[in-house]
Amino acid sequence: MNKKFILVLSLLLCSCNTVSENGTINFEVNENELTAIVTSSKSFNKKELVIPNSIQYQGKDYAVTGLAIESFKGNKFIEKVVLPASIKNIGYDAFRNCSNLKSVDLGGNVEVISDHLFSACTSLKEVLGTENVKQILYGSFENTHLETIKFDNLSFLGIDSFFNNQYLKEVTLLGDLTTISGSSFERCSSLERVQLSSSVTNIGNYAFNNCSMLNKINLENIKEVGKFSFAQTSLNKLELNDTEIGDYAFYNCPQLSEINLSSKVISYSAFKDCVNLENISLENVEEIGSQAFYKTNLKKISFPNTLKIINSEAFAESKLEEVDFLQSQIKRISRRAFYHTNLKGKLLLPNSLEFIYNEAFAKNSLEEVSIYNNTNYDSNAFDDNVKINISENIE
Repeated sequence: MNKKFILVLSLLLCSCNTVSENGTINFEVNENELTAIVTSSKSFNKKELVIPNSIQYQGKDYAVTGLAIESFKGNKFIEKVVLPASIKNIGYDAFRNCSNLKSVDLGGNVEVISDHLFSACTSLKEVLGTENVKQILYGSFENTHLETIKFDNLSFLGIDSFFNNQYLKEVTLLGDLTTISGSSFERCSSLERVQLSSSVTNIGNYAFNNCSMLNKINLENIKEVGKFSFAQTSLNKLELNDTEIGDYAFYNCPQLSEINLSSKVISYSAFKDCVNLENISLENVEEIGSQAFYKTNLKKISFPNTLKIINSEAFAESKLEEVDFLQSQIKRISRRAFYHTNLKGKLLLPNSLEFIYNEAFAKNSLEEVSIYNNTNYDSNAFDDNVKINISENIE
């Protein structure tokens, strides 16, 4: 049976004298394992907290290996924390809402940043000793003052981990990490640059939503981007290789000008309101979702032979002047797909096309449309003044 005792020690009684004499820390000792953890120390009232790597109790040395849950939560005095290399575990909320905390040294051996560990530490600018951190859990660094952070051996990044860090500019996430979890960097409005490990393949919902300054991140290895994952960012060019794209994934990215895609489906509103998007290359695309390119600056597009479906308002309100369907195998063009664009002159549609829905090509400057007699279309699919030429479909 393990024997545990709780004791209150002035740090002057330990071998470490870096905190003033009035500062006290509570420890719980385990006599069988000769270890100690820091327990609730709400009364600690000094600016600098230095945890010793060991304490003495009844003539024996006890290695300090952890901090308990909520041990310094809400402390308004602490500005600097220095942990020894002996610390491996820190309980959740241990430093939550320490509003004057500016600097933390984790000691180099902490592997897990627990839930909300530094949440609402609104003055926190520096975290050192992260080289062995493997997991960052839920909300660990949300609402802090960090400007840059680097992790070399990361394998897990939790939801909301850096949510609403208004000052964070640069992030490096290396290791065998595979997923950037949902909202992990949402509303980091100063974030400009993110370096990801090549092992990362999944970007969760809202992960970088409203990171309005973000312009440098390599997505070539990414296989899935969740809904709103990069909405309202400053990305300029995208290379996406067979990537599953979530709804609104790149919504309202005003700097986005060029996209090279080889995804089978472009989802609902994926690039909606990307008002400067001028160039896209679509390889292997089979379906273009509703409002996918709504109100973009596209002027000309050639559809690949894989294309089957264009959904409602996919290119509505865009600047399109010319489209080429002849290499495609398009079967359906849905309601208002090309509504109120700049299409003009003559439009040629392929014999694979089965149906054109209402107002698909309304409100533009088309003069003449050539279709085959196997293509059905609603009476208002084109403007009234457009001449319709119908040819016999010869298989």
